[in-house]
Amino acid sequence: MNMITYKGCKTKIEKNMYEMQEEMQTMLDVFYMGGRITQDQYEELTVLLTANHEAA
Repeated sequence: MNMITYKGCKTKIEKNMYEMQEEMQTMLDVFYMGGRITQDQYEELTVLLTANHEAA
């Protein structure tokens, strides 16, 4: 587990530091599949990403 990767992704999502939701979701998928973030972290970040776009 890499907390730096998790924290970096969380910051990017919270500050909308990406161009498209699909782009960020793909990044999360790659980090999860590569073992850089845990399943719990992946699920949390995916929910956060989705919530940001539902609120907009």
